[in-house]
Amino acid sequence: MRTYSYHQLYVGGRCTTRWRGLLAFTVDDRGKVHGTGTVHLVGGLRCDSPNAQVNAERVMLDLSGVESGGALHLRLAETGTDPTNASDYGGLVGTLSALRIALPVKHGVATGKLTAHLLDEEGRGTYYSSSAFLISCATCTGA
Repeated sequence: MRTYSYHQLYVGGRCTTRWRGLLAFTVDDRGKVHGTGTVHLVGGLRCDSPNAQVNAERVMLDLSGVESGGALHLRLAETGTDPTNASDYGGLVGTLSALRIALPVKHGVATGKLTAHLLDEEGRGTYYSSSAFLISCATCTGA
């Protein structure tokens, strides 16, 4: 997974981050997907204005979903950060709930690119992310 994300504040500018990481999962006999992963901050937090807050350097993820009709239908959720209790000021975590990942599987490989753009939870700005996925699945049934 590779992601470019930002949090654009109506007042105060934009903070941008880039992430890279791996997701590992299994698909059970009923097609249910269960997995975890970690993404790592690449190149640090970049903000238009000074930011003295501690940004997450790693975000741990939970992956769930189903394999159906030759495609993976996946959701991601944050399960923790490193440093512990750090925030992601660049917007990746803010967009996870909006990502509806649907990737066709062909010969055990799924690729795709997704974007998410939504208002932040405080109404102070917007989140944006663009993520690219390359998934090799040894247990998927897609042709």
